[in-house]
Amino acid sequence: MRKLKRIYLNNIYITILTITVCAILWTNIEWKNIVSIAAIPTLFIAALFDNRYGRLFK
Repeated sequence: MRKLKRIYLNNIYITILTITVCAILWTNIEWKNIVSIAAIPTLFIAALFDNRYGRLFK
């Protein structure tokens, strides 16, 4: 169960990253704006992972 959960969470994280990358590629914005936009959801996801699923990654 733990391995399946870990794989599932990693797949969700990868899909979110790919969606953000595709959105960045579709919109032609400067890299500074992209970094500032992408940092917010990444930090939010990292906080969720640390709070809820911290046990899985130890």
